Amino acid sequence: MMPKKETELIHALMGRFFTIWLTGVRKLSARTVSSYRDSCRCYLKYLKETSGVSVSEVKLSHFSRENVTGFVRWLGDKGFKRATVNLRLGVLKIFAEYAMDEEPSTWEVLHGVTLIKPQRKPTGKKEIKHLTKSQLKNLLSVIDVSTKIGMRDYVLIAFCYTTGARVSELTEVRLKDLIKHGKERSVLLHGKGGKIREIPLEGTKFLKSLDTYLRLFHSGSCSENFLFYTSHHGNKTQMSRTTVDALLKKHGAKAKKKDPDLPSPLHCHMLRHSRAMHLLTEGLPLVYIRDFLGHADLSSTSIYAWTDVPTMRKVFKKIQKLRTDSFDEEEKKRADPDALALKTMGLA
Repeated sequence: MMPKKETELIHALMGRFFTIWLTGVRKLSARTVSSYRDSCRCYLKYLKETSGVSVSEVKLSHFSRENVTGFVRWLGDKGFKRATVNLRLGVLKIFAEYAMDEEPSTWEVLHGVTLIKPQRKPTGKKEIKHLTKSQLKNLLSVIDVSTKIGMRDYVLIAFCYTTGARVSELTEVRLKDLIKHGKERSVLLHGKGGKIREIPLEGTKFLKSLDTYLRLFHSGSCSENFLFYTSHHGNKTQMSRTTVDALLKKHGAKAKKKDPDLPSPLHCHMLRHSRAMHLLTEGLPLVYIRDFLGHADLSSTSIYAWTDVPTMRKVFKKIQKLRTDSFDEEEKKRADPDALALKTMGLA
C-alpha cells in the first residue's frame, strides 16, 4: 500500500484526533474540544496569512517546529496574552504526540513541535505596592475617631495592618477568636485550607482603640458574634468584603489628598503587604514573616525580599556588621593562648 500524500495524511489525522480520540478516548467535554478546535483553526489562519497556504493545501511539513514557533511569535505580535499563547501551543503539541503514535512516519516532522517550551512569566520583580510608615500614620489620622463609625473604621484598618490579615480572614474573626494570655493579647485568624494561626496584638494605642471599639459595639455581645459586622434590622451580620473595600477606598482617598504619593486605591491586601514590608525592614527573618502571613511556602513570601533599595542597604549593613563583629571576636581568640587551647581541646 502506497503511503498517503502529506495533505491527505494530515487531514485524516486531524479528523480522527477531533472525532475519535479527544471525545472517545480522552473523553474530553464538548467545551474543551471546541477550545481545541479554535486553537487549530487559529493555526490554519496563521498559515494562510503568513504563507498563503489554504486549508486544502495544508500538509504535514507545515506542522514543523519552525512553523509552530513562528505561530507563537505571531500570536504574541497580535497581542494575545501569555496564557492564550500557551494554550494554543499546548493543543498543537498534544496533536503532534497523538499523530506520532498513530503514524510513526510523522515523527521526523512533529517531534520538534513537542520540544517547544511554553512562554514563561517575565522574570522581572513586580513592584509590591505598600504604604510607608508615615503614609500609614497619615491614613489613620484622617479618620474621625470622635464618631462611633469613625472609631470602627480606625480599628478595622489598624487591625487589618497589625495582623496582616487577608480580607476573608478579617471578616471571619469572631469575638471568641480574641485571646488573652495574662497581659498578652492575640487573635486567631482562620486562613486558607482551614488553617488557623495565632497573631499577637500589640501597640498601646491600637489596643486602647480596640477596647474602646469593643465597648461601643460589643457590649453584651455573644462570643460567636463577628468582630466587625453590619447591622441589618437589628441583627449583627458578617461584614462583607464589599463593605471593607468601600471604607478602605473612602479613607484612602482622603489620605491621598494630603499625600499624593500614597498608593491607590487602598485595599486590605495593600495593608497586608505594608505590614510584611515593615516587618522585613525591622529585621524579622522571612521564615517568620511566612508564618505570620500564613503562607504555605516560603516562595510566596520571597516577593518581599528585595522590593526596594533601602531595604537591601539595611540588610547589607546588618550583614557587614555581623561579619565585622565575628572577625573581631575571632582575632581576640587568636591573640589569647588560653582561648586557642580551649578551641583545640574542643571546649570553646
